[in-house]
Amino acid sequence: MERGKIAKLRLESYPFRVQEWLRKNAVSIAHRTIGEEFLRLCDDRGMTERYKQSLHIESDLSEDGVKLKIYVDYKDRDGKNIPLDEYFEYGTRDHWIEPKDKKALHWIKQGGGSPQSIYSEGSGSEDGDSMFSKGHYVKGIDARNIMTDTRKLGYPKFKAELLRKLNAFMDETSTGIGV
Repeated sequence: MERGKIAKLRLESYPFRVQEWLRKNAVSIAHRTIGEEFLRLCDDRGMTERYKQSLHIESDLSEDGVKLKIYVDYKDRDGKNIPLDEYFEYGTRDHWIEPKDKKALHWIKQGGGSPQSIYSEGSGSEDGDSMFSKGHYVKGIDARNIMTDTRKLGYPKFKAELLRKLNAFMDETSTGIGV
């Protein structure tokens, strides 16, 4: 095959080669850049291991190219789909809580101490005080802005690393005729 035809075929396959490389490598680069930034911010802001493990990075191949979907899926353990991830991201105000299906709320308060409201009662145990309440005010959650800051700090690192690795791949796979 003559040199011009080879160059033409290589040039025509360029978008496909880029697309395939992105499909195979974008998620792992996102984990190394955006994911590591997420974990660093979680550590700095005192988040639990369960929260740290709730980050999902997925790729979606479409006609427009490879798109990354990055989100936190951190819900309550009772299956009620309470969006705890949003509460930690944006914060909540001080608010009143009360039981919906039972006569009283119940929790174990470590280290003893007084009940949180005049409606609460405690009964001591070795594991902490078993607390009950017909309702009380709770302090709101301070906004942690972890995903907001992850995007702000992680995406530039992701973009730089992605372009660096893609350029290296294209250089490694080029032929003597330049494509």
